[in-house]
Amino acid sequence: MKTSVVIPVLNAAGTLPALLEALAEQHPLPPDEIVLVDSLSTDDTRRIALAHTNVRVVPLARFSHGRARNLGAREATGAIIVLMTQDAMPADRHWLAELLAPLADPWSPTAPPEACLPMAMAGKPWSPTAPPEAGKPWSPTAPPEACLPMAMAGKPWSPTAPPEAGKPQVAAVYSRQVPRPDAPPTEKFFLAYHFPPGPPLRRVQPAGRALTLADVFFSNVSAAVRREVLLRHPFDETLIMSEDQQFARDLIAAGYAVVYQPASMVVHSHRYSLGTAFRRYFDSVYSLSVIFPAHDLKVSAAMGRRYLRRETSYMLRHHPLQFPYYCLYTLVKMAGVLCSHFADRMPLWLARACSLHRYYWEEKALDEHPPDKPL
Repeated sequence: MKTSVVIPVLNAAGTLPALLEALAEQHPLPPDEIVLVDSLSTDDTRRIALAHTNVRVVPLARFSHGRARNLGAREATGAIIVLMTQDAMPADRHWLAELLAPLADPWSPTAPPEACLPMAMAGKPWSPTAPPEAGKPWSPTAPPEACLPMAMAGKPWSPTAPPEAGKPQVAAVYSRQVPRPDAPPTEKFFLAYHFPPGPPLRRVQPAGRALTLADVFFSNVSAAVRREVLLRHPFDETLIMSEDQQFARDLIAAGYAVVYQPASMVVHSHRYSLGTAFRRYFDSVYSLSVIFPAHDLKVSAAMGRRYLRRETSYMLRHHPLQFPYYCLYTLVKMAGVLCSHFADRMPLWLARACSLHRYYWEEKALDEHPPDKPL
């Protein structure tokens, strides 16, 4: 199955050569193509990219996180879209193979999954028009209910067009992120907390309640998505950030599963200044309150308390000398979270000053006060 890597870039000349080399070295197969969605870089990004025959550059004049990824998916030709960021690096040569593994398609019009076959039929060829003797319960128009996913039971089926609920259940997969050696302790804890080692984790629609952030957590720093699904359920191009959480929410609400695959690893971390930390948390929590209307200040406080209890213990045990700065850093993040819940009540100039993505508030101002049309 053809794989396209889509990477939004801006002045990526410092990281792009190593990233392209790491992608080319993936085993057993590298990606078929790489699409760079370039926000009009002014460095050597384009020159470096076009030196590779399997790399294409798509310009984007009006950036948003969702718009860049949607554009890349439309321009790509692969059935699987692998999303990355320009500052993430595959941790080994098996990053891509491990990332794609959960997307293995269990449904095929010529070979239904083994779990749906009588034991006597396992391993034997199958045809929708002439199933073997042991497969007589199968019909090209109505396979037995016991062989169907529960969500598909009672729905019509076709060997060439299974219904929506019968399509491959896993629509998206995301990687584990591990920090760079020089990452600050707060970043190391953050990545260990949200991207732990262990077996793959499936995220599906919980029964009887609305989806929350904990149900849909996802990251497009390194992720693989079925292109047809992405085009049907695109990223929200109006969000300031957290478009990956909105995307996972929409997929899970549509009946798909999202998988966390720790065996696929990328090296990715940040070192934020106090000002950047404030602005990042302002943008992040503001966007979450847009995606999840129930995500109010009370929800943020409850999530923050659970996280801070564990992070504080970690800092005291492992980095006691940095604890005073950690307290200041935490207060700055808390201030960003608090301000985010009042962003819609702020004057736009103040929200813009609090944000990393100032273009968002400028566009918001234009939407609210469009210029007068000429007579």
